[in-house]
Amino acid sequence: MLLFLNSTDVILLELFNRSAANPLFDFVFPFITDSSNWFLPLIVFYIYLFRDDWRRALKAFLIAVVCLVLTDAVAAQIIKPMIGRIRPSHELADMVRLL
Repeated sequence: MLLFLNSTDVILLELFNRSAANPLFDFVFPFITDSSNWFLPLIVFYIYLFRDDWRRALKAFLIAVVCLVLTDAVAAQIIKPMIGRIRPSHELADMVRLL
């Protein structure tokens, strides 16, 4: 099973890192993966939400915060140590095309 996962990792890494590479993705994906670029759109979104019904918006905001905290904790503290392997992009650094 582990051999299958490793070979699938290599195939997917090669597919997305080399085959799907293009100038548009090279510009867009580094931009959207930078967390500082999400701050302003989120603020605008929540201002829009709070504009009409602030009680409902507050509930949505609190639910989103709780979900983010729980999913981050589960992923980082439970799943990541349980899996216990490094990312394929770090393991196969010679195959990765960095921007």
